[in-house]
Amino acid sequence: MSNERTGPENGSDTAISTMSEDHLSRAVFADRIAQRIARTGTGPSVVFGLAGPWGSGKTSMLNMITEALQAIPSHTETPAGRWSVAYFTPWAASDIDSLITEFYTAIASALPKEATTARDLLKAAAPIATVMVGKLLKAAVDKYAPGGVDDALNAGTDVLADRLGTVNIAEDPFQVRFDKVSSAIRQAGSKVLVVVDDLDRLHTDELLAVMKAVRLLGRFPNVHYLLAYDKTTVLDLLTCSDLARDNRDRAHRYLEKIVQYPFVLPPIQRVHIETELQRELENVARNLDITWDAPATRYAVDELVNVLPDPNSLTLRSIKQLCLQTDVLCSLVGPDEIDLFDAAVITYIRLNYPDLYDRIPAWRRVVLSPRDHTTSSPNQWLDRIRAVLPHGTDTETVISIYRMLVALFPNLPHHQGAVWTERSADCRINDRDYFDRYFQFAIPEGDLSDAEVRAAFQDLLDRGELDDTSIISECLAESPQRRILLSKMVRYLGLVTSSTSTASASAAVSLTRRLAPRPGELYSDWGTVIFAILAHAVATAHSDEDGRRILNSYRDAFGLHHATGILVHYRDQEAIWNDRLSSASHDIREQVVQACLLDLRTPSVPIGEGLLSFAQVLDDSMWAQIRAALRGSGISQQDIAARFVGTSQSPSTVPLLNHFYDEWFSKLIPDDELDLDTFDNPTAINATDLTITGRQAFAAHTLRLASPPHRVRNSNAALN
Repeated sequence: MSNERTGPENGSDTAISTMSEDHLSRAVFADRIAQRIARTGTGPSVVFGLAGPWGSGKTSMLNMITEALQAIPSHTETPAGRWSVAYFTPWAASDIDSLITEFYTAIASALPKEATTARDLLKAAAPIATVMVGKLLKAAVDKYAPGGVDDALNAGTDVLADRLGTVNIAEDPFQVRFDKVSSAIRQAGSKVLVVVDDLDRLHTDELLAVMKAVRLLGRFPNVHYLLAYDKTTVLDLLTCSDLARDNRDRAHRYLEKIVQYPFVLPPIQRVHIETELQRELENVARNLDITWDAPATRYAVDELVNVLPDPNSLTLRSIKQLCLQTDVLCSLVGPDEIDLFDAAVITYIRLNYPDLYDRIPAWRRVVLSPRDHTTSSPNQWLDRIRAVLPHGTDTETVISIYRMLVALFPNLPHHQGAVWTERSADCRINDRDYFDRYFQFAIPEGDLSDAEVRAAFQDLLDRGELDDTSIISECLAESPQRRILLSKMVRYLGLVTSSTSTASASAAVSLTRRLAPRPGELYSDWGTVIFAILAHAVATAHSDEDGRRILNSYRDAFGLHHATGILVHYRDQEAIWNDRLSSASHDIREQVVQACLLDLRTPSVPIGEGLLSFAQVLDDSMWAQIRAALRGSGISQQDIAARFVGTSQSPSTVPLLNHFYDEWFSKLIPDDELDLDTFDNPTAINATDLTITGRQAFAAHTLRLASPPHRVRNSNAALN
């Protein structure tokens, strides 16, 4: 039983590791090992080793090796001619006794069904082997091992007689039982490979028990072993044991005695790191049902490896952990609620730099500030980061980490080599509306689900109606959430392109009715959403007349002042309006001009409904129309000026005259036409007099205060 393999491969870590120097693929590496194992065939038991650092992909490599081994053609078509693989998991055992029992059970499970004799003998031998490891090997193997395995096993018979107590065993000594099992396995003709993974996860006594079981109790013919372990960790454990007694060289020699053919897993190459990271991120995207070809998804897959501080330090395990944890974050918050790239980067920071991760929420204000509001220099940021990293972190690493932080928050000052451009993507961490999601692993209280808003918006555009239960209806009734809802609906304005003209027109009416806007409120904010919906309704109408009818119906439903919001957005985006959109607004434009002229001709029009209330929506052509209509009308410059006096609410809610809008007044009365001699010269004004007479006095007083006599846009008259 002491038939150890000898030769240049025995005990050498360089035999297979040199294949990495030839840049052989991992598949080729696995195939080479499988072929080497296959050559052992039905000979004496051999122990192979697969050494590699934690996370380097040993488990994956074991699977590839066993698949390659079982795919090797056999010289016979009988089950006995093929390789059978058994997996022994020693770290799952609760104690040494169960470990040895599991060891023999694993071997028995790999034998053919017809090998009943071998199976029964293995089961019968398990209790004795358990006692041997638990009693004999702890007390006597170190004493007898120098004399060889046979001496140790024979000595075990005498030791067992004294120490087995009430354990009932057959009269045959263990060596006889061992020979019977060996003979039965040899007759079965099966070739067995027992795979033992994660050897480095064991405690010292468990590790020694496994090694002694493999070399003493399991050296059956045709049964071979493939052990996977981190060599440094195993040597650390052996060095601390009584066997080596802090002598690392002795521990190394012991490991060489156990493992006859050590294969060293080739280090993972940068190109393989990139491929694995991309593949795992692709799996995350598929698992989350994220659109694969979306720009944000492709950006994450393509750019993540470039922003990590030290990609070459990644292992297969750390890549899997990063992507699994990214999956967890996206799943808990919602795959459509955060950005995949940002989720992966912040997860990397959480896993590798937890103190930095914990500190980022405290930096919320500064990392989200606009670039021109940033006061800290790049070096100050490096000091901040260095303070939360492990002591002694080198400057290059600190800079790399800061570069990663800039990728998340592009408004931070860019250090040399830390340039990262802004990119267009939804739900980014540098958006104050989404920042908290990345740290709370949920949508914060008071926030709204983007997916729910998007679905409700799509439903509105599809049906043209808002139900009471819609999240849009609910949030419009809650002032704090109106702003959040608005920002999300603006974000999803692209959805309008899927709506029909009829549904869009109806949707704009339904949304405005729920919104119940104040006069002028649709000039911005919500007007952006409603204008986009109406613009699509008009642009896709069957005819120019249908488009005009859509806008006129909206005006009839909500009044001219709300409809004028259309003109504000029309003016801002006139370059993209087609002839149909321009034609559709004709009636509203004409009605606005006539309303302004009515105010100029009628002193009884309320101040909030006259020309000044429409001034913001008038374009140059509309101003020109009004100016032309005033020629020869007999309306004085002072009467015209009175229409440009505005009011404000005092703390007592009493409206007061407080501002003269000279810029708009000059649209009708340019500087070179202004004649102050036609104005009154009031010595004082009454700010509470909102009549046309009171406004005339305010305008005349303001214009006369100007010295020299040119436009004064923000003058306040002396009030009494």
